[in-house]
Amino acid sequence: MISAVLGAAAVAGLLDDDRTQVSGGEMALKALVVIPLGTVLVEELSFRGALHGLLAQVTTPARGLVIGSLLFGLWHLPPIWHEGAGSLAVTFVATAVAGAGFTWLRRRSGSIVAPMFAHLATNSTTFALSWASNR
Repeated sequence: MISAVLGAAAVAGLLDDDRTQVSGGEMALKALVVIPLGTVLVEELSFRGALHGLLAQVTTPARGLVIGSLLFGLWHLPPIWHEGAGSLAVTFVATAVAGAGFTWLRRRSGSIVAPMFAHLATNSTTFALSWASNR
């Protein structure tokens, strides 16, 4: 019982985000419109579309995956620049690893649709869970 409570507290801490202090309608708008169009579409067209295509022309697939993933990780740092080295490191590593996974999906499927759906599921689900855990 105690481990379940401690586990729930740890997860709640990971999902604690001031940006989710919104109404249910605002949460739905963000999860169903803003994140899909303003984040996922833009980032996937940029990173797994244009950048992936460019890197495929100038380097090997492995190097392209590493370069694209590192750039994806760096892309996510400016919004949290003020949060300190720990947050920056965790965010960089997590988003670089996610970028590698999305690039793998792009290469494996031959389409940008697979990484778009994975990215959408990751971002919208996390936002909705964070919103729910802060209620």
